[in-house]
Amino acid sequence: MIQDEQPSEQPIQQSVQPMGQGVGREGVQPIAHHGHLVKQSEHSIQQPRSQKPGGERKQFVKKEGSSERRAGGREPGNIVFIGKKPPLVYAFAVVAKFNDGQKQVVVKARGNSIVTGVNVTQLVKHKFIPTLQIGRIEITTEELTAEDGKTHRVSAILIPLTKE
Repeated sequence: MIQDEQPSEQPIQQSVQPMGQGVGREGVQPIAHHGHLVKQSEHSIQQPRSQKPGGERKQFVKKEGSSERRAGGREPGNIVFIGKKPPLVYAFAVVAKFNDGQKQVVVKARGNSIVTGVNVTQLVKHKFIPTLQIGRIEITTEELTAEDGKTHRVSAILIPLTKE
């Protein structure tokens, strides 16, 4: 009969020397990683995002009278909202809307995502639908209200696309 062995639960001993002392370059400390000593520079140690100064993300709420998004975060009929995902994800969304029978699809992006919105439009035109027509581009400024009550202005772009 084979007897099951339980691994011994010995604590990992961590040997840390003060900065600048010991073997190796100055500013490098050995740390314990899965029972092995590893040298790691203090500059390469990253804090979780929530602990970084100024790393808190502001939550914005659309101003009254705007109901572009449906309940549950779903997009209305012919609008593709651009966010932080890779451009190809949104390009597939545009192509899928055209395949569902939409005559016109609007690509909408705000703030730092405007560049991605333009890239999505070009990606769809040059890779997926060569007969795509780009309509009159609208550039606007939207006012968003943060949870703390402050109002922020954010640039936005609307790019209407039609398929011939």
